[in-house]
Amino acid sequence: MGSIRDARGVPPTVALLSLLAGCPLLDDDLEVDDLYLVTVDDAGTLAVRTTTDKAWPELVSSFVSPGTGYFVDVDGPWIYLGAWSGGLIILDGSDPGSLVEVGNFRTTGASESGPVVVRGGLAFVGEYQNGLAIVDVSVPEAPAEVGRTGDFAAAVALMGEYALAAGPSPVRIYDVSDPTAPELVGTVPLFDPVNDMLVDGEILYLATDDGLEVVTLADPAEPVPIGQVETTDRSLGLALHDDHVFVAAGEAGVRGVDVSDPSTPVETWTDGWSSHANDVAIHDGWLWVADDAGGPDPYDLADPDSPRKVLLESYSAAALKSVTPWPRSEG
Repeated sequence: MGSIRDARGVPPTVALLSLLAGCPLLDDDLEVDDLYLVTVDDAGTLAVRTTTDKAWPELVSSFVSPGTGYFVDVDGPWIYLGAWSGGLIILDGSDPGSLVEVGNFRTTGASESGPVVVRGGLAFVGEYQNGLAIVDVSVPEAPAEVGRTGDFAAAVALMGEYALAAGPSPVRIYDVSDPTAPELVGTVPLFDPVNDMLVDGEILYLATDDGLEVVTLADPAEPVPIGQVETTDRSLGLALHDDHVFVAAGEAGVRGVDVSDPSTPVETWTDGWSSHANDVAIHDGWLWVADDAGGPDPYDLADPDSPRKVLLESYSAAALKSVTPWPRSEG
C-alpha cells in the first residue's frame, strides 16, 4: 500500500552507521527476475505470485506471519511486512519460490508495526500511537531504530527528503534529511482519517474516509488542498497509472479518476465486479485489485478510462487485504 514516486539513494547517515558497524550496505541494485505480485490475506498470510500469465497469477511461495498485518513494501530481493503485533518482518526473496525470514524489528512496549516504506536502507514504519519509526535495515539481519516522531502514524509516504505520516489527525510532513532527528515542517489542513497516501512529484493523493483528496506540496511547509472526489464508501488504497488514479473504495468497488488536471479530478470509471475493494496496484501496465472476495483481479489498462477485467483461471478465495508489485513498479 502507499505507491511512492521519488529518487532512490543511500542516506549518508545509513552509510555511516553501516561503516561503523563494519557491515556492508544492502545492495539496492540486486534484480528480481520475472514479474511478481505480493498479496496478504486477512489472516496475515503473505503470498508471492507470478504475473507472466495475467489470467493465471500462479502461487510460487507463501509465508505465514505471526501477526495479522498486511502492509508490504519491496526493495530489490527484500520484502518488508508490517505484521502489526508480529513486528516489521524482513524476508529474503532472492529465491522467490522459497522466502526466508532474516530479520524482525519490534519496539519495546505495546506497539504495532503497520504501513512501511523502504528507501536506501531505511524503513519508515507507521506504529500508530507510538509514531513513525525510522529503522536502519541496511543490514537486514539486524534492523535498528535510528529515529522516531511522536505523533500518530497510520499511513506513510515519502517525498525526497520528506516523510509524511497520517493518522486521525492531519497529515504531518517531516524533514528527514537527518533521519536521526526528524523535524516537523508542515501539516495538511484536512481532518478526515487517511487510509493511504500516494506522492507523484509535488502532488499528494490521499485516500480518506470520504474519498480522494488532492494536495499540492510545492511548499512542504504550506500544503494546499486543490481537489476532491467523493466515494460512497471509505477509500482504502491508491495506485497511479499515467494521468489516472485508481481508488480501492471498499463496497463502492474501484474508481478510476482522471487527474491530468490535479485541481479538477474527474471520475471516469467505476468497477462493476468488486464486492469490497481493499487495495489496488499497477504492475506491468495492468491494474490489480485485492478484494474481500479474493483475487488478485487483473484489469487491462490499454484504455485507462475503461479498464477491461480478465477472468482468472487461477483464483485465491481468501479475502485479500493488500497487493504489491514486485519488483517495485512505477505504473
